[in-house]
Amino acid sequence: MNCAQCREELVAHVEGLPGESAAGEVAAHLESCAACRAEHVEAVRLQERLLRAGRPGLQVSLEAPVMDRIVRQQAFTLRRTTMRKHKGIIKVVLAAAAVVVVAVGIGALLSSSQSGYALAQTLEANKGIRWLHFREEPAGEGISEAWAQFGDDGELLRLRLEFPKTMDGAKTVVWQDGKAEVWFKDKKGAVVLSETMIVRQFTQAFFDAEKVMERLHAAQATGRVEIETEESSGPDEPIRLTVTGSDKPDLREVYLVDPKTRLLTALERYRKTEDGEYRLLGRRSFLDYNKPFDPEVFTLQLPADVMRVDQTTQKVGLEKGDMTDEQAAVEIVRQFWEAVGKKDYATAGQLYEGIPAEKVKEAFARTDSVRILSLGKPYPHANPATRFLCVPYEVEQQNGAEKLTIKGTANVREVYNHPERRTIGGGI
Repeated sequence: MNCAQCREELVAHVEGLPGESAAGEVAAHLESCAACRAEHVEAVRLQERLLRAGRPGLQVSLEAPVMDRIVRQQAFTLRRTTMRKHKGIIKVVLAAAAVVVVAVGIGALLSSSQSGYALAQTLEANKGIRWLHFREEPAGEGISEAWAQFGDDGELLRLRLEFPKTMDGAKTVVWQDGKAEVWFKDKKGAVVLSETMIVRQFTQAFFDAEKVMERLHAAQATGRVEIETEESSGPDEPIRLTVTGSDKPDLREVYLVDPKTRLLTALERYRKTEDGEYRLLGRRSFLDYNKPFDPEVFTLQLPADVMRVDQTTQKVGLEKGDMTDEQAAVEIVRQFWEAVGKKDYATAGQLYEGIPAEKVKEAFARTDSVRILSLGKPYPHANPATRFLCVPYEVEQQNGAEKLTIKGTANVREVYNHPERRTIGGGI
């Protein structure tokens, strides 16, 4: 397998979709090719970012006495990547969730007895899709609703994703022009990040129907899935494609396809109960195909009390240079406290995820000086998914006539999409 072939398979590899032979070839190539490994890492990180329940780098209501909580207890709670296969068949995840399901539905349709007709009609229909909207019921911790706009050439132009229930509350992601803005509603914070991988992930999954068909056909040929087709009983009745995994016969997916447009209208997931009946677990409905959305859908309407951090207009964190990860972690914590002691709030904020200088000033409004007593040896965070290095510190803080000794732990890792830089706080 060469690099071009490997990169074509990366999305499927991350989602666990390729057949055993393809998966083995991709894994073997990644082991020997640093460039493709880097692409793979970015694909995984993108999926982690979009599903992970993060939190902004600093709370809005900052007070100097609670800096211990801000830095020491700031360890962001990040969920481990949920790169799950849907038991028995395919589990659709992350930014490509809606469109992967569309493509899988197409693949299932193409495997039916009307494969010739369905192939032409479905591929033609998908080439014309410019607007896509889906809703997930019941809403879990993943995406509950999404809107996407595509250009005339099929390129992704704008995207909005809703996460109503994550470990840190509700979250909205809007992507356009190479930037992703993430609004943490319950945390009253928003972060703007450079993001280009989402384009490759979303459009490849959407327009590569033939590859999805091949994968599903391969699964069917090896007996891993069975596909039953129930033709439409009328012009307003959908074609029903029932897909069951041989290793998990108690699980079932039903794809509902519009007989006129050959587009997927819904995906239903079922589990077999003890009495032999299949119980509905969830439904993903595809709405408003090619119905232009209000432009406001792709604009976050942030309340006045939300702190907005734009990491695309500044160099966040510290340049790692020739330092080791451990040395860089200690150095950025040192520079942060030195900047606070000098009342250089702009530098302190830049080192701490790029938060505004006025927010740092609010946090240390009563602090006259800071003296670093010790910086300990960095150690890995208890949750490897965070990729944090934890740096113990002890500082002496002079607040007017009051002198405080503060012990804490700062969390340091690379800046999102900038592996050459390190930041305190971690990111989203």
